[in-house]
Amino acid sequence: MKTLLIDTSCENLLVILLDGDNRIVKKVDRISTHSTMLLPVINEITDLSDIDYFGVCVGPGSFTGIRIGVSTIKAFIYALNKKAVSVSSLEILAYTKDNKKVLPVIDAKHTFYVAKYDENKKVVLEPSCFTKEEVEKEKKFEVVTECNSLNVKPISIDEKVDGFIKAAKAKITNQEWDNTLEPVYILKSQAERDLEKWLSIVI
Repeated sequence: MKTLLIDTSCENLLVILLDGDNRIVKKVDRISTHSTMLLPVINEITDLSDIDYFGVCVGPGSFTGIRIGVSTIKAFIYALNKKAVSVSSLEILAYTKDNKKVLPVIDAKHTFYVAKYDENKKVVLEPSCFTKEEVEKEKKFEVVTECNSLNVKPISIDEKVDGFIKAAKAKITNQEWDNTLEPVYILKSQAERDLEKWLSIVI
């Protein structure tokens, strides 16, 4: 069984092909737009007709990046009549730690996206926003992050890949199919905030 996983929720592009116990991982650092690189990277490692299941990171993260990843996988599953699972970027971080209470954290520049998971990866706190002070005073849950702005050692790319695979496999095993693939947005996009500000002035 072959599974294709993609993460376009941050500035780095991550594409993973699973074929039984084998994996091919492609990571492209700091690209300006995922739309120009995503399909070439996928085509480099697989033929889409060979894929049994798809998985996509639905955020939170980059608004544009998430939309590109979600819309791409939606197109694949409808064209090929396949099934997909959605994995949040916070879940990916949570699954890097086994049998621990975790607080995955994503640096969103002016705030931090967080959630809380118990030892069995059940959600204790739905995706929310914390200040840096709120994150750093957390004692009951282990902080897991990729960012360098906290007093915590960031996880490696290999750990992130393992977390993504574990989260996706768990959902595939449990048949938690999600062909709607709704993006996870905690904050409104800058365009939405600008529109609201403009409307408040003209109305």
